[in-house]
Amino acid sequence: MMMDRPVPVVDFYGETKSWSTSDLLHVEALIERSQLYNWKIRPHRHSNLTQLFMVQTGCFLSHLSSLPFSLPPTCILIF
Repeated sequence: MMMDRPVPVVDFYGETKSWSTSDLLHVEALIERSQLYNWKIRPHRHSNLTQLFMVQTGCFLSHLSSLPFSLPPTCILIF
């Protein structure tokens, strides 16, 4: 029987340092972080962070609660 591992809680994906709560807004292009991981981001969650993704070209492919979904360009996602 396979045991499910808990989904890790992170401030910034791939970083171990804590996010400074004095920074009310952090902006980075999705390519900056995602390209480091070959565009494969493992399941994770954030405890006190809201994310906005603006997709202008290409498409957005993901899994949310294990269900696959995709969105065409020009859209904004809020997590």
